[in-house]
Formats: sequence, C-alpha cells, structure tokens
Amino acid sequence: MLFGAILLQTVPAADLVAKMKDVSSYQYRVTAIAGKDKRIYQGEYADATLHTVTPEAEYAISKTKRLTQPKGGEWEQLPRLRARAIHAPHEWVAQLAALSPNLKKVRSDKVQGVTVDVWVYDLETAVAQKAMAISGLPGMAELLGLSDGTKTKNGLLYYVGRADKLVYRVELRADAEVNQAPVQKIVTLDFTMFNRAKLILPPKVLEMLGR
Repeated sequence: MLFGAILLQTVPAADLVAKMKDVSSYQYRVTAIAGKDKRIYQGEYADATLHTVTPEAEYAISKTKRLTQPKGGEWEQLPRLRARAIHAPHEWVAQLAALSPNLKKVRSDKVQGVTVDVWVYDLETAVAQKAMAISGLPGMAELLGLSDGTKTKNGLLYYVGRADKLVYRVELRADAEVNQAPVQKIVTLDFTMFNRAKLILPPKVLEMLGR
C-alpha cells in the first residue's frame, strides 16, 4: 500500500472533487521531480480560458481560440492536431477521479496555510501511466520525459480542504521503463487563488481571444 497504514474511511473520488466543477478561476502550478531533474510550468484559468507558461512556449486556450507563442516568437494559432488534446487542470482532476473510484484518508496536512485531508488511491502501473497520458495539459509531454531510478509505489494523492472541500493539490506517481531500465515519474499539480484569479495576458492576446 502507498504510504503505509491506511485508515478505513473511504469516499468516492468523484464526490471528493465535485466542488472543482463550480470553480470559475484559479492559478495553478505543475511540478515534475525525477531524481535531480525538476521541471515547472504554471498559469491561470479564468473566463473559461486557460493560460499556461512552459520553458518552451506560452499558451492561451479558450473555447473558440487556441493560441501559442513559442519562446522568442510571436503569438499564433495553435496547430489543430496539437490543440485537440488540451485540457484545463481541473478537467484533468475529473479524469483522474474516474481512475480512482474510492479514496482512503491517510492523514491531515497544511497546504498554503489551509488544513487539508490527504486521500490516497493505489494504482496499478499501467493505470498510473494512463493517468499521466490523459492529462492533455500543455507541456505535459516534456514533463513526462523526466525520469529517475527510485521505486516509489504508483498512486494518486488528493489534498482536499477540510472546510471548503476544494482540491489544493494532486500528486501522481507512476513507475515506467526507459531504455529497459525502471524509472519513476512524479507530477504535482497545485491550485491557488480559487475564484479570484485573473488572466495574465497582454492586451493584444486578449483581443485575439475576443476579450
């Protein structure tokens, strides 16, 4: 089992993350740590638009417009094939919930000064790898390229606010194999500024988005 002794209390993951559907805006940060390698990208979701900054490019995705700015380049329409699979972080959380039907509470913790309950679900290796693959977040392909030689178990952890029931953090661990060697990838998704975040984009890009 992941993280040792598990308490008997369980809840359906879909119920635990249900309040995220009602969140209108937030800031987020994705961190991948693998051995000595660390990669970070971040952004915000507001006005039904996803803004993401990665080391290689910047993205602005709305329901009708999908824009990107390669590092050192100009803002342009994102190619259709690349744009098709993109999801907002809260949508990925909903997808993960479908892969982890019943969560077990393991402990309490603090995230951003908020008291959270930590819920865990152990995954088989193939399911954990699928959980990463379906994210559709900009930059995830580069994040998943990181690897190390540790042997931490596959699993999902949800850090859920005890009072507001919002998801403050999701951590996904997946064993994998690279060049026939066992590796592990860890991706952490942090949420902040619930219902208070604003898009941080130049006026020109907002105009291109129809804002």
